[in-house]
Amino acid sequence: FVSKKNFYLSIFFLVVSFYLRTIAITLAIALLAVLISKKQFKQAVILALIFLLAAAPWFYYSQTFSQGGDSYLNQFLRKDVYDESSGIITIYDLLQRIFSNSVQYFFYAVPQAVFSPLLLFDWFASQNAVLPVLGAVVFVAILFGGIVFFKKNHANVLLLYTIFSLAFLLLWGYYDNSVVNRFVLPIFPFLLIFFVAALKEIQLKFSFSKNHLVTAILILIILASFGSSAYFIYSLQKREFTPYYADLIEASLWLKENAPSKSIVYSNEWERIYFFSGFKGFASKKHLDKEGLQKLFSENKIDFVAVFDLDWPEAPLLEEMFAGKKVFESKNGNARIYQI
Repeated sequence: FVSKKNFYLSIFFLVVSFYLRTIAITLAIALLAVLISKKQFKQAVILALIFLLAAAPWFYYSQTFSQGGDSYLNQFLRKDVYDESSGIITIYDLLQRIFSNSVQYFFYAVPQAVFSPLLLFDWFASQNAVLPVLGAVVFVAILFGGIVFFKKNHANVLLLYTIFSLAFLLLWGYYDNSVVNRFVLPIFPFLLIFFVAALKEIQLKFSFSKNHLVTAILILIILASFGSSAYFIYSLQKREFTPYYADLIEASLWLKENAPSKSIVYSNEWERIYFFSGFKGFASKKHLDKEGLQKLFSENKIDFVAVFDLDWPEAPLLEEMFAGKKVFESKNGNARIYQI
């Protein structure tokens, strides 16, 4: 660091980054590693102490007040992150998780984020065997660019942050299947830098004139990004107004117009129901039997149960429990509301 001011400003923005996205803990580790590698042990200790003190309230909150006590640590140590009853992860399970995540990130998520033509290719030919091959080529280019970057910058904090973040993603149980993997976004700029570094090195190796190769590929990426954005916007209405989504809105509006004020709704889609109707609700994170559901409804004073035709293990049991109490069914038949 040039000065103490820059050092403490860096720590401040590090803490802000952590409270914005918890994955920034890998940035803290990267910064700590750089300080240690440069034998700046005093600064490393100061950084560690300030960061731990600043982050402690969040760790305490997430461990103590998370829904059902399901903290990040609990999720990480669980065999199946989506099933609380799956037990503690074993070494074999962890190796399986790492392998599965490696395939997803190295062949699909990272290459598609950096080289957007692959994202368009995935949308229109997702089952094509060529896609993972192209993804692997792009990822190898990123690795090569990272090596080039390392030779010029050595133990740069951005390089270490990217490496630690990817390592964390391989260990983490959740995988984001949305259009752009949100876990990759924090390191996307640096992945793109490594990719460009690889292109420039290839350009020098094969004596391409000026920067024509890099320029052409970056223009292709920009055009593909515009194309994918245009397609996403064009297909948005069609995707949002599927029969299921239409029934979700219809059921929510029925609750808004007919349910007494301050009613509480039990549903697997309680967040969206709250968004459209204003009624609070929740769903159990554990699969409950009949007695468990009756106890939960009694303790939380549930007024309505909204069932949608999605994969929800409790749905058949709920409809059996409240048969004869149905007060609403959507036109398409994908949503039903029962009044307790």
